[in-house]
Amino acid sequence: MDIKIIASGSKGNCLLVDDGASPLLLECGVPLQKIRRGILPLSFSDIKICLITHTHRDHSMSMSTVLSMGIPVYMPRHTAESYGVENDIDAVIVKPGDVLQDHGWTIWVIKGIHDVPCMIYAGKSDKTGETFLFMADTAYVENKIANVNYLITECNFDKKTMDEKIGSGNTNWSLAKRIMQTHLGLENLITMIERNETWRNSLKGIFIFHLSDINANWQHCVNKIQESTGIPVYCPK
Repeated sequence: MDIKIIASGSKGNCLLVDDGASPLLLECGVPLQKIRRGILPLSFSDIKICLITHTHRDHSMSMSTVLSMGIPVYMPRHTAESYGVENDIDAVIVKPGDVLQDHGWTIWVIKGIHDVPCMIYAGKSDKTGETFLFMADTAYVENKIANVNYLITECNFDKKTMDEKIGSGNTNWSLAKRIMQTHLGLENLITMIERNETWRNSLKGIFIFHLSDINANWQHCVNKIQESTGIPVYCPK
């Protein structure tokens, strides 16, 4: 399974998961041209499904255009209603607990913890039998999830860097508190990985994205996760 981070951060997020048969988009929070360049040598006609976690534009900006191409887009009802696409034939409205089979994938929908309704997605490829777990903009994950091969997750902040930025005045405390309540930080991410005991034998790679330009040190995050897990960690610089 090939995983590519096309865009990452508060200006926009988009990723590609390709099992060699049914490529998926994860989020489409950047302009369409950036997605088009990012999926090369594939084209939009190759994309089978797009999964959107929530309505914020850095995750959903190009959703209406993706829908217009006839690509099924999974999204919470809040997102569909925010964009006025709840009756679109290709808008797949999902809720926690749903299990869907589509285009060679089984997709599980899990509740995220954010300031708007937000979903976490797990997927299993019919072709490879491999699984991924995709998490964006969630403070933590309530569920234990077994046998994940590829963890694709935000790591928005780390406590060391955030404390330094609060101390220097670059981050005010009220903003820091909101971030900690609505986004996944390094320390909670490591705790979650350790709590899911089956991952010790199943994980093949960890992909971290949506790191704050201010409140996260990407090298520190990569080092800490690799020290804790022994698993290769990939991160856009």
